Amino acid sequence: MACTPEIWDQLPADCWERILLQAGLRSICASAQVCRSWHRAATAEPLWKSLCAEQGLPVDRKHRTWLAFYRHQHISVRNWREGISVYTPWPSQHGGAWITGVAMDETHVVSGSYDRTVIVWDRLNGQWNRILRGHTGQVTCVALCGRHVVSGSRDRTARLWDIPSERQIACISNEPPQDYVNSVALNPKLLSGSVDRTAQLWDVEEGTLQKKFGAPHDDGVTAVAISGDLVVTGDLQGILRVWEASTGQLLRTLEGHSDWIRSVAINPNGILCSAGRDAKLIIWNLTRTYQGNIELDARGLEMRSVAMDESGIVAGGKDGIMHSWQFSPNEDAGRNFGYHGHFHYNM
Repeated sequence: MACTPEIWDQLPADCWERILLQAGLRSICASAQVCRSWHRAATAEPLWKSLCAEQGLPVDRKHRTWLAFYRHQHISVRNWREGISVYTPWPSQHGGAWITGVAMDETHVVSGSYDRTVIVWDRLNGQWNRILRGHTGQVTCVALCGRHVVSGSRDRTARLWDIPSERQIACISNEPPQDYVNSVALNPKLLSGSVDRTAQLWDVEEGTLQKKFGAPHDDGVTAVAISGDLVVTGDLQGILRVWEASTGQLLRTLEGHSDWIRSVAINPNGILCSAGRDAKLIIWNLTRTYQGNIELDARGLEMRSVAMDESGIVAGGKDGIMHSWQFSPNEDAGRNFGYHGHFHYNM
């Protein structure tokens, strides 16, 4: 049947929106190819804003249109689901010492090392711009939240740093018989893990312990992560456990590593990545967005630390090199790993 523009033009915009929302994504895309009136209705901003809301996507977006934002998220989810990524290694500045901790946000990457230093990098140009010194033992882990970095060390301390001033603003000590700090997370409360089989949630400003996550861990806690009301802990037996931060209740137990967990990270979409001594990097699904877990190719290397966000993963290991996997589409070329010329690796 011929498409008569004047007929369709008489339909109110909200009527079009309700019809297309009921039709589903495939039908919306097909409708855009029918005629100008249908294309205009199928690409209307209110429609795609409603689709983003249905998917629970954040309102704060960086794309010019809701359609572009939805497309970006759709492609990213597909890439996470199918393990499609662009891998890029880039050199470290730790003098060849093992990289034991990495963290990142939209503008920074932070790395900690056995050389007792913490380095802050500019994520956009791949250049380091600050070195934080103060630990008297090897740095074992780092975490990042806004302008603050927290680092854990074999000197039994977790130290909170202010990036712009390079100043240490807090220091929490593990007193004997507790051992050195294996892992830390900051969001914005401080979560630390130790070989005493527990993870502790701290109020940084007060320096007080708020909650302790322990049993049923049968061995030392070697990795921690926190996102919203989710806490993730990993131990020396290779077991991952997911907790509810507010109640301390154990939600899930994840098994897939054959050796102890080196590092764990979780992004705001509920996607978890764990690095093990077994040289495995595993992506876990903590939501119902899709089913199944993905094992990334870690090049046979044991990654000591891993960090992630919605767009990708960065990891560091014994080779002293930073490795990244980019999952978001090409349109983010100016902001993310994997597509930025400064991160190319030269042998």
